Amino acid sequence: MRGLDDTISGSIVPGDSDIAADGYRLQRLVFQPVRAHLKLVLLVPATLVTLTLAHQALRTPEYTASVVVAPTDQSTSSISSQLKGLGGLAALAGAGLPAGEVTEFDRFKFLLQSARLGNKQADDGTILKLVFRDQWDPATRQWIKRYSPVQMVKDMLWPVFGMPSWLPPDGRDLARHYERTIGLREMGDTGLLQISYVDEDPQRAKIVLDAIVRDTNLLLRDDAADRARAKANYLREQLMITQVAEYRTNLASMLGQQEQILMLSSTSLPFAADTLQPLNISRLPTSQRPFLFGMIAAAVGLCLGIMLALFLGVPAAKDKLETDNPK
Repeated sequence: MRGLDDTISGSIVPGDSDIAADGYRLQRLVFQPVRAHLKLVLLVPATLVTLTLAHQALRTPEYTASVVVAPTDQSTSSISSQLKGLGGLAALAGAGLPAGEVTEFDRFKFLLQSARLGNKQADDGTILKLVFRDQWDPATRQWIKRYSPVQMVKDMLWPVFGMPSWLPPDGRDLARHYERTIGLREMGDTGLLQISYVDEDPQRAKIVLDAIVRDTNLLLRDDAADRARAKANYLREQLMITQVAEYRTNLASMLGQQEQILMLSSTSLPFAADTLQPLNISRLPTSQRPFLFGMIAAAVGLCLGIMLALFLGVPAAKDKLETDNPK
């Protein structure tokens, strides 16, 4: 039995001693530096959490206005889909068949954050002055430069390159603002779209979001009316010179469809997207989430504190380990 014990111990002890040596080095090179700089490891996340909570407390609260829209009847069916069965007759009438169908609702989603919408609202001026209210002086009815550290840097550098350091806001600025503040969320496979807009004032958020949906519909209504009017004029010219009865029948049918679009575009009803419910405004600020950001700051701070403790303590611990265990 003793020989068997010696054999077993001889096969295990070297491995155990290697593991023990690795554990000893890990303790000396990792755990001891962290323990030695424990105050620093705790101070870094505590500082980050404090700064994060202070930023959340001092940050201007923002509110979210949202609305759910659905495609209207005319936005889901276009004239090209009604002409698919006419083949060459459609080409004769100048109504080519596209390879991929794009509905008015697709155009609506694209225009929500486009420069076209920004330019339309900039021409009116009401929403532009509301969004960039800090640069509009109602007393003098003029745009004024807003002074800030960033603007001061622009004032020094931009003229060197022959560029103006400041320009009054326009449609492009409004479009860039919408890219940051408008949220779009498809609601599954229902075809519904939730549109949200963020602003510091809940009532202002409601006004701007209502104008966004309304003006986008107006843009599409005007576009559809222009296209239908041009096609209707062309179809009337073709009817005057076409003699074949079958062609005249189909041309008259297409003309009726264009006149129907003109009629729909002349109403005050939403053209491409219809709201399913009144605009909803969040009762509480949606930008301030101290618990979430505090947890993230604590995790990041703890990692930074450990890395800093290792950076400061590992070289000294390694030198001491080599001194205590010379080769």
